[in-house]
Amino acid sequence: MALAPARLPFAPQPISTELLSSWLLRVAAANFVELSELLQGLQCRYGQVLTSAPMDYDLPAADVQALSQFCRIAPKRIRALDLRLRVPHLNPALLLRFPDHFLMCPRCSVSRVRYAFCPLCIASQPVIHVHWEWSLACLIRCGLHRIPLLECCPDCGEPDPLTFSALDLPASRLCRSCGSDLAASTVCLDRIQDKGNIQAVGDVYRAALRFPLIRIVVALIPKRLKSLEISESFL
Repeated sequence: MALAPARLPFAPQPISTELLSSWLLRVAAANFVELSELLQGLQCRYGQVLTSAPMDYDLPAADVQALSQFCRIAPKRIRALDLRLRVPHLNPALLLRFPDHFLMCPRCSVSRVRYAFCPLCIASQPVIHVHWEWSLACLIRCGLHRIPLLECCPDCGEPDPLTFSALDLPASRLCRSCGSDLAASTVCLDRIQDKGNIQAVGDVYRAALRFPLIRIVVALIPKRLKSLEISESFL
């Protein structure tokens, strides 16, 4: 996409709860190109933008403006996807990341945050996308369905399994690597001890990300976990 148009012919609207990179993957799919090709076209037209890693955190104003013109989307809607704006007190060290050996990935994995996913959420999404909470290492269970998030395709181990479809195609819930149904993935919860307490820890983290005063409670969690004999690996 080296000879990209100044404005893309197809640009799906951002979903308010998704990551910036999730939206860009959907934009790329809508224009039948890889994300790497989409970014090459963007930079060909608007210069060196979206060069910071991860692109999902702390988006510069120039990048917002370039994306707004390229995708014909209001700047405020793009800015709203920025994790730094969404969660101002977030420590970037808590963001999941892809390994360095994904450097040449056509989906620009090294430049994006990694994600886990909830199979029940995937089953109910009209448009497949990555919820921003799935990118945080401290949240290991779905806040809606209360089940563990999956870090990869259960069948083949693909760490970036979601398939993003073009605008006129139905949503695909199949792993992009092996074709297994990600929405049908099941996790046995009965063997997980102290499920309620683990979920409570996740809920406290969610609140602490939005309200800094609750971080005092988070600081006390490790001591409480020891008394409950819950492994700190869940933090």
